[in-house]
Amino acid sequence: MEEEESLGEGNEVEFKNPLADMDDEDLYISENEEEVDENVKVDPNEKMEGELSDDEAYVIPKPSSDMEKRRQQLKRNQEKKEKKLRKNIEEGEEVGEIEIVRPRQMEDYNIDELAETLVLAKKMLRKRAREEVIEGSSSRYSF
Repeated sequence: MEEEESLGEGNEVEFKNPLADMDDEDLYISENEEEVDENVKVDPNEKMEGELSDDEAYVIPKPSSDMEKRRQQLKRNQEKKEKKLRKNIEEGEEVGEIEIVRPRQMEDYNIDELAETLVLAKKMLRKRAREEVIEGSSSRYSF
């Protein structure tokens, strides 16, 4: 105990804050002091680029399941393949057995073919009519 009292009395160290002697003007030194215009009004509601709105800032993202993660990864991979394929086609490189065909427009269809396709499609919707079409086809007798 006597040692603690003797250390405390004679060995006191005073802390002096180095920032206490500085003026407020010295604390912030701008690189472009001359360009600062004090008359400009600042809108406190103005959003900076990348700043979230108040509603978005408090949204907690829902964790995705493994299935959703796999679907997203498959979708990204498919998009990459399609992008690479389009790039190869534009550059004129051979892409293999894939043939790019423009989608058919209404003008490309023959009216008779279109009517026949629609009738067959309508018959294929019902089981009984579908079986009758299949039984009545010529493929039934070819063996």
